[in-house]
Amino acid sequence: MGNVEIPNWLEGLPLAPEFRPTDTEFSDPIAYISKIEKEASNFGICKIIPPLPKPSKKYVFSNLNKSLLKRPELGLDNSSLGVGNSWKMGADGSNGGVSRAVFTTRQQEVGQNVKKTKGGVQKPLSCVHKQVWQSGEVYTLEQFEAKSKSFARSILGTSKDVSPLVVEAMFWKAALEKPIYVEYANDVPG
Repeated sequence: MGNVEIPNWLEGLPLAPEFRPTDTEFSDPIAYISKIEKEASNFGICKIIPPLPKPSKKYVFSNLNKSLLKRPELGLDNSSLGVGNSWKMGADGSNGGVSRAVFTTRQQEVGQNVKKTKGGVQKPLSCVHKQVWQSGEVYTLEQFEAKSKSFARSILGTSKDVSPLVVEAMFWKAALEKPIYVEYANDVPG
């Protein structure tokens, strides 16, 4: 990953507030959000860490798969891929007794087209909002996790302790350079 230069303007930004409600406060999440709204609105974003134990990855994947399997349009959209009814079969043709749902992703171009001028100075050609479109790719949760981990290793290396500030600096650097394409698995129900 090498050394990442953190721009001064980014270092000077205040961190978004982080809230850790008690069990009692979080018994009504909407009321809690209303309670912190004024403070959080000054930042435009906040992080709420629920007072609940973190569920296991197996539990999360199981629930996401169940949620995705309830979406018939995924199975119908991908029937030509042999996916039928929103699940993929194993290499041996069986599903191993486990239904594994599939979902599609979205892509967005990040970065700017730049034009080199005399003296090697680069000028952005445009600073327009980039559209997001369906990628046409179909993944199981496990396949997308493997792909995202591979991408993270290629960009961040093998370091486990990469600060959010470094990741943000890398994003803004990429946003000012030649366009790259980012794939999102957002808006997945569950």
